[in-house]
Amino acid sequence: MDKEFTPVVESMDLKELGFMELCGAFYSGSVLSNQGKDSIYRYLTKWEITNDAHYYDSEEIVCTAPLYQQAFRWFRKKHQLPSWVYTSNGKEYWYSILKDGRMIVRDYKPFNSYEEAESACLRKLIQIIKESQNKEVNDNRSKKRLH
Repeated sequence: MDKEFTPVVESMDLKELGFMELCGAFYSGSVLSNQGKDSIYRYLTKWEITNDAHYYDSEEIVCTAPLYQQAFRWFRKKHQLPSWVYTSNGKEYWYSILKDGRMIVRDYKPFNSYEEAESACLRKLIQIIKESQNKEVNDNRSKKRLH
């Protein structure tokens, strides 16, 4: 089941970008010392999710562990960046990302599996938003210097 959740590094990046959706699992501090292996700290029960329960030790939580589909939905709705993974032959996979109805990323390097392409697409979406935020910060600094 762990493979359905975004890896801890990408989950931490999503948290940094403002992802605050309710998720069915989370990563704890102990994951970071787990020799780089992703491991869900704990799955939340249906009751906890439904009631938004927070009785677990919140200091242990590093970040939530969103499902891939949650992360892609968040990029689509919050940042207007729809994306998809596709294949034409069932052996090689690619991904594409749109912005304002135009294709802004199309990876021409084929991946060996759907999961590899999905993971690469998620990392690219994170990179796009980080670069956009950095550009915004730099533009604001430039404007302040001019005034």
